[in-house]
Amino acid sequence: LRDFIQKGGLTVVYGEPGGGKSLVIQAWANILAAPGSSWAWVGRERAHRAEVLYIMAEGQGGLRGRLLAWQEHRAVEFLPGVRWMMSPFEVWRPPQEREFTEQQQEMLRYIEQEGIEVVFIDTLAATFGGGNENAQQDMNQYLQMCAAMQALGASVVIAHHAAKGSKTVRGSTVLHGAADTVILLDPNRSETTSEILSTELKLKKQKDGTPFAPITLRPKVYKVDTKAGESLVLHPGERDATV
Repeated sequence: LRDFIQKGGLTVVYGEPGGGKSLVIQAWANILAAPGSSWAWVGRERAHRAEVLYIMAEGQGGLRGRLLAWQEHRAVEFLPGVRWMMSPFEVWRPPQEREFTEQQQEMLRYIEQEGIEVVFIDTLAATFGGGNENAQQDMNQYLQMCAAMQALGASVVIAHHAAKGSKTVRGSTVLHGAADTVILLDPNRSETTSEILSTELKLKKQKDGTPFAPITLRPKVYKVDTKAGESLVLHPGERDATV
């Protein structure tokens, strides 16, 4: 997906809790896996339809509503062919374990056998197990699994949190250093309700691709047939593309 996901690369999308990270990367996953052609997100075209695996380690309860909202927003009746993984999965492994865990090896076999081209991890914290994301050694262990996925030809996209009270990536700087693309979601909230009025998608690192200016996204509420009754889609502001 031009500007956001490099072929075989590592993208980190981070920001404060509830700032729209999952909304953004789930939209990417849907677009990459959707059938047909001419799919784009804020004017960035996908290269081709991809086999997509989404490790949804948190927020599973809102998925159905988000998919229904995405369908209405895109005016389609089908669901994109994303492979949603809801069961617990640890990308990190203890430093004393030199080999990947049985679950991790099974995951790598699945990626290879199914030809998975993009793996989304939502979130880093929820897949870090007993590790300490502030420790360089533990972050290296986490990134070894990501690198193994990349070695099989898959791009990896990680949703992560910002450091408390900061606009920087939380945890060890090893993560920022290893990433090809790093994007901050910086929300503008209502002073009275704390609801998101808009959010800025800001590029913080682009290793090989073309830099781009901040993109304004605004929430649009859709009524959906779920217990919550509604869900959100983030769509571009006026100065950005309309798709």
